[in-house]
Amino acid sequence: MDGWVESVMTNAGTQIALSATAIIAINFVIHALLSMGLQQLLGMVETLQIILYMPLFDFSLPANTQMFFSFIMQVIAFDIIPTDDFYA
Repeated sequence: MDGWVESVMTNAGTQIALSATAIIAINFVIHALLSMGLQQLLGMVETLQIILYMPLFDFSLPANTQMFFSFIMQVIAFDIIPTDDFYA
């Protein structure tokens, strides 16, 4: 009985070690692939935030540009989900 328990525990330990190694390797690959894409996305958001400073200067902007800035301001300011109701 002791030999059987020992072999089961050894096999279970081996399987856990292999599973953990595979999970870590897959996590590393996924993180490497996603981090590049998220970095580009964050760069685009930062660029849009800089562009949205244009209305603060004393420029004459056409009406369609002003409408665009008013619509995109919610997205760039991360006000997609209204939080006013949460704190009322």
